[in-house]
Amino acid sequence: MATFSWWRTAFRAAQDLEAAPFLGEAWFFRALADLGGGADRLVETKAGRPLPAAPPLGDAQAFTRLSLRLTRAGERVLGQEADRVTLLGVDRWVGGTHVTPGTAWRWDPAAQLLSEPA
Repeated sequence: MATFSWWRTAFRAAQDLEAAPFLGEAWFFRALADLGGGADRLVETKAGRPLPAAPPLGDAQAFTRLSLRLTRAGERVLGQEADRVTLLGVDRWVGGTHVTPGTAWRWDPAAQLLSEPA
């Protein structure tokens, strides 16, 4: 009997949120590792440590066996009491666009509008 690990469930849930899913496992692991690093990390290991390097840079089997927990900062971000970019920063390219704190627009679901970076 096959068992599904936390990451498979989380990966599928992320895919279900996308109108046109495109994210592969490696990018999912990278995004998760980005959330699990630094002093203000949003997730961490059950032991309270930052996440290790994600596959393919790190050990895929070790990464997928981790037990994770949400941090207080992660709870605040989920509750919209804190901002992920403010806590962790952002510096990545998406579809030819360089996303940084100064270029990270926000979507306001209640108003159905984009707001400029602060």
